[in-house]
This record gives sequence, C-alpha cells and structure tokens, in this order.
Amino acid sequence: MEIAWFGSGCFRLRDRNTIAVTDPYLPDPSFQNLQIKADVTTLSLIGPKIRKLVAASRPEVYTIQEPGEYEIGGIFVRGLPTHRPSVESNGQSAGFVYRYTVDGVSVCHLGQLNAPPDQEVIDQFGSPQVLIVPPGGRGSLSRADAIRLVSAMTPSYVIPMGYAAAKPAENEEAITGFLRELGMDLPEQAAAFTIRRGALPTENIEVVRLESRAKLKRPVGEKT
Repeated sequence: MEIAWFGSGCFRLRDRNTIAVTDPYLPDPSFQNLQIKADVTTLSLIGPKIRKLVAASRPEVYTIQEPGEYEIGGIFVRGLPTHRPSVESNGQSAGFVYRYTVDGVSVCHLGQLNAPPDQEVIDQFGSPQVLIVPPGGRGSLSRADAIRLVSAMTPSYVIPMGYAAAKPAENEEAITGFLRELGMDLPEQAAAFTIRRGALPTENIEVVRLESRAKLKRPVGEKT
C-alpha cells in the first residue's frame, strides 16, 4: 500500500486495485487545482469546496461524509464523529475522523481537527499502524494536544498533515515544530511511503515526512 500527500489534509492511499483520497479540499489559491484519481474519498468537514476528483476504476467517486462502516473495492473505511453532538452545536458534529484498512494495514486519518477528539473515538480506533495527524496550533487543538494523541494511540508510523485553511508556510512551520516537540529528528522528505502488511517497526514510533505533490500556479505569461 502506498501513501502520497497532496497538501493540507489530502492524502492518496492506494493498493493494487483501489484508490482512496482523504480530505480533497481546495488548496491555497496560489496552487493549481490538480485532478486526482480516486475510487472513494472521505470528508472530515462538511462545507469547504473540494478539488477535482476523477473516477479511477468505478463509474463515479464514492464520497463518505458521515459516520458508518463502508467497503469499497477491498478498502474498508470506518468513520466516527470527533465529538458527541451537543446542545451548543445544535446536534451537529464538529467533524469526522476515519480509519482505513488497506491491504491489511490500518491507517487512521484524524482530519482537520481543531480540538481533541472524544476519548471514545481514541478507544474505538485503538492503535492504528499509521496515524495521519494534524500538528495542532489551530482552534483549541494545541501542539501538546497533538503530541498527546500520538502517545495515546501509539501507532507504528506517524505522518503529519497540514490544515486546508492555512498558508503553505504556516503548515510547514507547524509540522516542523510538531516534529521537534515530539522529540524526533526531522526525517528527509519522501515522495511517497510504501508499507506492507507485517513490515512494521517493533519498538519506537517512526515518523514519515512526505513531500507535498501540490503544485504552485505558474506566473501569468510564463511558458510551460
């Protein structure tokens, strides 16, 4: 299974048969709105505009934007609300988090969290093999909260993401600070991360730092 990053919270999870895309929200206006092939996509927030998605092997892209359990082309997805609906929120969830099982590997994508999820969510998702986590520092999710989530969920691999509403420089600064406070050396960026069932670290949590595939728009008049 291969994981690639397309900026902010947008990741592509791909096995031999099916492609899943997480949070395909439109990037910063300075970036191109590149098309991404997908069979299934998950949305952690309802409302923001999404980028162009093109059906890969199905007639159309299957969109998941609510809790539940799903199976699309051999990829299993479970969605949970980040918080129990409250009176203050008029019964609406603050967002969703999703756990994928792709080619036998569990991947938890914590979405655009602005506050720590309920303990019930952490308990139900257990210890995923790969945790894709925001770096904190927005809303009421501090960097310390993001680090506590890593400690509580004890994944084998951690992949930091960015926020769709933040500028690229802000995301880079947040990710770098998050990794430093996590107490880990900054790894070299990789174009993609490939993981196979059973090929997991046995002791310490490992950090994977992916290179964003989002592309800046060319200046007006510049030749291709």
